[in-house]
Amino acid sequence: MHELQTSAAKDGAAKSSVSTGRSDSKHVQYVRDLSAAVAVLQSKMRTLHDVDKKIKAALSEIRTCSYDIKSFETQLDAIQNGVDKLNLENYVNLPAWVGDLNSELRSILEERLNAALGHWTRTFSEATSVEGPSTQHLHDQAYQ
Repeated sequence: MHELQTSAAKDGAAKSSVSTGRSDSKHVQYVRDLSAAVAVLQSKMRTLHDVDKKIKAALSEIRTCSYDIKSFETQLDAIQNGVDKLNLENYVNLPAWVGDLNSELRSILEERLNAALGHWTRTFSEATSVEGPSTQHLHDQAYQ
């Protein structure tokens, strides 16, 4: 009778250790999966931070760069490359973020255009007032 109880106790212990092993295995797998997800999140955050920093620098440069094609092209390429990188890495909500970025870029370019037109208008007005009425008469005839 004693042997029967001992073997039953051993079987119970074996079942207990098997179920604990499975539980540990599930727990270990969960921790591994969580660790991998956190690593991916950290990597994506680093990438996003770097791209955001480059895009903000390009936007800042567009506010003050010279009025030549190469200056604008360089900054717009930097912005486009950043957006492309985020798109290739499948970042979510990218269309909404790009829409906001486009609005900000449009606003910057409109400000630059208005400033340039204002400067051009003032310069043109000063030049025509210095030239005198005879030149103004020729100018008026040319645009009729």
